[in-house]
Amino acid sequence: MRFSIRDLLWLMAVVALAATVYTEGVQMRRQAARSAAEKAKLEQDAAVALAAMRARADGLRQQNALLQHQLVVQLEKARQQDEAEQRERAAAALSRFRKPQSAAPSVSLPDEAER
Repeated sequence: MRFSIRDLLWLMAVVALAATVYTEGVQMRRQAARSAAEKAKLEQDAAVALAAMRARADGLRQQNALLQHQLVVQLEKARQQDEAEQRERAAAALSRFRKPQSAAPSVSLPDEAER
């Protein structure tokens, strides 16, 4: 069997096409592996960042709860002080309007025998 130039050119075209398909497949697999690695890295970075944000949010919630508790305690203390001051003012006002018993004139009611 003899090969002609036409057969040789046809064979070179088929080999070139096969080599191209093979190299494209290799490049696509490499690109897919790189993409998967990048995706995994991005997901890992996102998970780390999300965990850090959640930890920060939890810390802020705890600080907020502590500050809220301190505010409630301060308000309760202020309310108790205000009530004590109001009681003191009421007692002082009441004592001003009351006459001391020693200064009150002594009035005796007549006994039934004196009538």
